[in-house]
Amino acid sequence: MKNGFIAPIGKHAREEKKYPEYLQAVEDFLAANPTEGEIVTHEWLDEHLDLRPGTDGYAMRKMSRVQGFRKELLEKHQVDLKNVLGKGYYIVPAIEQTATAMRDTKNRVDRAYKDGLSRCINVRQEQLTDEQKEANQLAIAILAGLKATNNSGLSKRKIRSSSSGSVKPKKAIETTATTK
Repeated sequence: MKNGFIAPIGKHAREEKKYPEYLQAVEDFLAANPTEGEIVTHEWLDEHLDLRPGTDGYAMRKMSRVQGFRKELLEKHQVDLKNVLGKGYYIVPAIEQTATAMRDTKNRVDRAYKDGLSRCINVRQEQLTDEQKEANQLAIAILAGLKATNNSGLSKRKIRSSSSGSVKPKKAIETTATTK
């Protein structure tokens, strides 16, 4: 590796490519001049993140590289991508970024509280001392209170109203590779 570049093998062997792979994908993405509301397809990501579906470790490599790609776009270029199951990643328009971030965070927090409550409620009480049972009941009360606070403070209506509405995906950023 020299100056953040590596000499790749395969169809890009004569080109200098950035490393890690997601840096090259970010450069390719920005060069494509995408429009907010478009979908970055899984095929495009596979090609530009130098991934080969069906190979050993593909899913883990893809997860890692996509995570780096998304983080780099968000933190360096203020482009947020939202997963669209089975299609790719939606380029979130700036007007929707705050509402999307709040909604996604609220959903993750809700799931965390639900999981924590379930784990505390489903403790084998017969194996606990009275002091441990009291601590368990206190933990349940705290988590239930936090969950209720989270649910009342950020209603879906408030989150949606902070955006002027949802923008439908305009088109997909497709791969330029031809199928054989």
